[in-house]
Order: sequence, then structure tokens, then C-alpha cells
Amino acid sequence: MRFSRPTLTVIMLSSMLLIVIINLRHQHQQDMPLEPMSLAPLAQQVWDTWRTQEGVQIWHAMQAGQTGQLTLLFDDGSTGQQPLSSDDWAQQLRALPPASQARSATMLLHGPWTQQEAQAMAAYIVQHQRLTALTHRSSELLICIAEQLPGALWIAEQQGRDWHQLAELQPLTEPSWPDRNQWQSWRQQQAQRLRQAWLSTAGQIDIRRHLAYHRWSEDVYRQLYQSLADSQRTAPQQAQQCLLSTLSNTRE
Repeated sequence: MRFSRPTLTVIMLSSMLLIVIINLRHQHQQDMPLEPMSLAPLAQQVWDTWRTQEGVQIWHAMQAGQTGQLTLLFDDGSTGQQPLSSDDWAQQLRALPPASQARSATMLLHGPWTQQEAQAMAAYIVQHQRLTALTHRSSELLICIAEQLPGALWIAEQQGRDWHQLAELQPLTEPSWPDRNQWQSWRQQQAQRLRQAWLSTAGQIDIRRHLAYHRWSEDVYRQLYQSLADSQRTAPQQAQQCLLSTLSNTRE
């Protein structure tokens, strides 16, 4: 079957028009805002905090059980952990080798001890281990990153980082942005991951450890979790633009 030149022209134009319509429809679907996710609020976790005479910040959470944990977070980012029993903790603390030199640190005590017991434990540990207050500067989040936490978390993931490293982000060099469906799946997974960490004992200690080291309030974690609900697929591009603008201003 042969077609005349005018007919071929019409067929070609029709095909091109169809392709344009399909692309426009696809783009329209991609640009449609995602429905907000319904996220259960993060349960309130009761942590007491105070500073010793030496200036060391102590975080304490009481939880029933036979054992608890002492965590020391040092100025260089390293940690020391020691399990402690509910009734034999005094002997266990006395058995710890004394420190040969002073070190700056923050302390977390999580276990079946009252605040009075925790204060006694902290005072002994600070003196015995020669602890002093942290000296490193707090990790400041860029204002535009704090306003675009989900996008920043997505970039962090591409760089092998996590939520507590948002202050260390660099712009992506060869970004490949998520489409609408990919973003929907990603934000659901991240909300579930953050919630599970918040509700688990190990996760809660880990979260507090990072918050204490960077000197952030728990609002950073809560805001990240809650802001996932309304986030859209363009969030990573907005966070990328924030990083690029900051880098450009730094070079000027």
C-alpha cells in the first residue's frame, strides 16, 4: 500500500501530535501533587537533662527492666557503652578502670534508675572518668535545609549519609531525581523507618546520642518525620538548589 505525499505528511504530523499529547499527559501526571500522608505523631519520650558541676550534660530516661546502659559520647564523635544492672550498678561502676586523662563528653543513662540514682551515677562517672563538657561547636543546619528536610534527607541518602548528617551535605554532581511514584514510595519508607527507630530502645538511644552530639533539640527529628507527610517529588531539587546557592556564596 502506497500513500500519497500529503497523506504521509498528515500521518507524520498526527504521530508527532500524539507523542506530544502523551508526553504532556505524563508530565501533567508527574506534576500532580501527592496526597498528604496520615502519620501518627511520635510518642513523647521522657528524658531528663541536667549539667554536672563540671559542665557535663547528662541525659537520663527511666525504663523498667533488669539492665540499663551507660553511653558516653566523646568530643571526637566516638562512643563508649557499658551495660549496667538494676541493683549492682555501683559495684560495676567501681570496677571501671579510671581514665588516664580528661576527656570532654556527654552522658546518656537509660535504664531502671530513678533520677536521684542517675544523678549519683553521673557524678561518680564524671569524676572517675575525668569528664569535662563538650568543646566542639554545634552543627548548624542551613536555614533553607531546615525548611526542606525531606529533600535534604533524600540527598543525604544518595551520599551514604543519614538524618544526623544533614549539616554535612554537599550538592549532588550528577543527580537523578525521583518521579512521582518513586517519591511516594520513598517518603512512606522513610516515615516508617524514622518511626520504628523512635519507638525502639536502641533507636531512641541512638537518636539521643546524635542530638546530644550536634546539640540539636528533638524538634529536628520530629519535624523531619512530620514534614515527610506533605513533601513532594520536587523536594530534592529544592534542597539541591539550597546547597548550590550556599556553595556559590561561599566561593564569592
